[in-house]
Amino acid sequence: MRMKQVPDSHPFHIPVSVKIAPDYYNIVKRPMDLQTIRENIREKLYKNRSDFVENVQLILSNCQLYNGYQDPLSFKAQEIVSVCMKETERNDEKITELEKEINPLLGDDPQLAFSSCLNESLTE
Repeated sequence: MRMKQVPDSHPFHIPVSVKIAPDYYNIVKRPMDLQTIRENIREKLYKNRSDFVENVQLILSNCQLYNGYQDPLSFKAQEIVSVCMKETERNDEKITELEKEINPLLGDDPQLAFSSCLNESLTE
């Protein structure tokens, strides 16, 4: 199952509407939804799975902050996080290889990682 396929997960598919929750953006300072995550993927903003998972978990923490931990929406957001974790675990080997290609620090060559660290200290 994919995150958008979680039954009744539609409230998390797009940004929260101020028509539905007028005070949402006063309470939630870092809003996140599946559409924004998709846009981040398209813009290649995720350099590793941790950044991606962090944004998915942000959906849950925002929901709990706004609605409370025992709200049915919070349980639905938890389902989305669970699906995310299962999918990243299922694709772990492939994701790890791709992360190594994106970030040499994650690779198996310590000299390359060391050189990358030194280079970053020069350029950033």
